[in-house]
Amino acid sequence: MNQAVRRPVLALLCVGAGLALAGCPGPSKGPTNELGRSAGSAKDDPQPIGAKGLFGDWKQPDAALVISGQMLGHLEPCGCSEDQKGGLGRRHALVEGLREMGWPVAGVDLGSLINDPNARAGPEQTKFKLDVALKALRMMDYKAVAMSANDMKIGMADAIGQFVQHESPKFVAANIKPAEGLETAFARAVRFELGPVKIGVTAALDEKGLQALNDPGREELLTIEPIDEALPRVLAELETDTDVQVLLVQGESELAPELAGKFPGFEVVVATSPYVEPPDTNPKVLNDGKTWVLTVGRKGMQVGVLGITLKGEDRFRYKDVTLSKHTVGSTEAMRQLIDVDMQATLRDAAVVEKYPRRDAPAGAEFVGARVCRQCHPATYAKWEASKHGHAYESLLPRERTFDAECISCHTTGLDFASGFRSIKETPFLKGNQCENCHGPASHHVTEPDDIDARKALRLSVKTAERDVCMRCHDEDNSPKFNFATYWGQIDHTGIDHYNTGKVHEGLDLDTIRKSR
Repeated sequence: MNQAVRRPVLALLCVGAGLALAGCPGPSKGPTNELGRSAGSAKDDPQPIGAKGLFGDWKQPDAALVISGQMLGHLEPCGCSEDQKGGLGRRHALVEGLREMGWPVAGVDLGSLINDPNARAGPEQTKFKLDVALKALRMMDYKAVAMSANDMKIGMADAIGQFVQHESPKFVAANIKPAEGLETAFARAVRFELGPVKIGVTAALDEKGLQALNDPGREELLTIEPIDEALPRVLAELETDTDVQVLLVQGESELAPELAGKFPGFEVVVATSPYVEPPDTNPKVLNDGKTWVLTVGRKGMQVGVLGITLKGEDRFRYKDVTLSKHTVGSTEAMRQLIDVDMQATLRDAAVVEKYPRRDAPAGAEFVGARVCRQCHPATYAKWEASKHGHAYESLLPRERTFDAECISCHTTGLDFASGFRSIKETPFLKGNQCENCHGPASHHVTEPDDIDARKALRLSVKTAERDVCMRCHDEDNSPKFNFATYWGQIDHTGIDHYNTGKVHEGLDLDTIRKSR
């Protein structure tokens, strides 16, 4: 590796060490739900995992693989609505429950642990989320994670720096060759033993996804070879010293069955999914019953459990488990990692204060709802009585005020230079206020009769439904959201009157700034 590449990677390894501020929690203290209450409380009624529960009809296998993938940054349900699915805490409880039954258990993951860094969390928080995800997988004894182009979107050098720092689980790709000095970041395959079963895991990475990243350092950091050339060598090696060969396929969902047909030596092939919750989670059996192709959906809502038995007709048995509050509890160890340690790390790193921001159109500034109240008192009163008006306070019980992903929907104007920065600097912008929908209002409050300034703040019902409300009330945070139902709760058309001279007098922006 040339020095120009080595320096940033080494620097990133130092950054990676900084990412470890949260540490790795100790052993689980037993199942609890995602808020730390005892599993089985009035709010949750998870099923038992053992003889009378999820796996009550199974005979104990020789080994069990927990299979997951495409979590896309969903470390836990956000908690904004009831009955949200998924979460690493629930997954951990499932793994611990299987171990308590005496099953030898380990995990493999298809990759895509994090979401696009330009999404709601922002780039800095996304890097921390990758670090936390890897710590969580290590807690659950995951052995392998398929290399994913999605996990490289934080920057290939940043991602590889984390791969090097985290010795386990190992990132695998049969068709990737890292640059000199980065060999510990990847493996072409991973071998491990679960009880009497020897398992070999490799992965195939579709080069189209990697090329689409357009990362200028890619060719210096790693090279990729055709899958059809790399897989036969790795498969041949695995067949010599393992009982079960697993292939994780990072590419379009159609690529997995295609590779399963070309390389029938793989007994388990894991495919990506275009669906959050696949309509059919039954294994697709190929090669005259020899190969099982599995898919586990997206966003961590489901995981698969593959039971392996060396002797007998039923070599494999498979169950997909939807991780809901009715299925399984959670663990205190994972709560500590995500709710406590990660939040402390985000606070110390000031990810909200450093969130990438842009200037508002025409140099407008956010002024805050209290300023709007002077001319729109009835509208303000309706807003203040709504959940929007107290959105910031709803973050306090679980202390999410340093979490950019949460703050983006519970404060005002985070994306903009004059928007929310912190409760200390910009307390007047806490809550989901008027300007999140209408835009920054400084031009309007200084020149209330300026027609252009008014037009800039107008919002039609159609635009609100299509472009505004769904930014936060999406399928992840508000899965039961119905625009027609909720619009009536916040519609403020015509409830204020503007027939006094006072409402046509502009306010001084400097005075507003000083009064905050």
